[in-house]
Amino acid sequence: IEDLYGTFDGVVFSRAYAKVRALLVEDATVFVRGSVDTSREPPSVLVNADVPMDQADETFALLFHATLEKDKVSDQVIGDLIAILTQHGGKCPVEITVEARSGIRARIRCGSNLSVTPSQPLIAAVDDLLGPGRCRISWSQRVDEQALAVQMAADAELLSTAC
Repeated sequence: IEDLYGTFDGVVFSRAYAKVRALLVEDATVFVRGSVDTSREPPSVLVNADVPMDQADETFALLFHATLEKDKVSDQVIGDLIAILTQHGGKCPVEITVEARSGIRARIRCGSNLSVTPSQPLIAAVDDLLGPGRCRISWSQRVDEQALAVQMAADAELLSTAC
């Protein structure tokens, strides 16, 4: 296995091999899950799963976030956003930041009925609706709980009810 820092051995046992063998081709780019085996020198990785690049968004995303700027807050845009999220249903939680007319921002954590499967088509659809760069996927191992807290604002009440 090779990454930006060098090469290392990867050990795949038969049970894991049955799941990942189609991905184990020379020069393929994959994410490897496993544990480090330091019982031998040099250390190696005991591989228990490979994830192809085209499944990385879905596999590793912890949070999908969209931002509604004050000029985009309307019943139509909110309805369109909910439709997009519903079309891309999955397991990744959704957080929406809404900017009220007064400039106050509210972060709203949507219910599981609006969880999504992160993908490039989802990002493109949200970007088309809200504008480029108005959504992102969080990959961090630690999700800041304070950032997920709901800060209610009067102008965000409609979206909060919808989520």
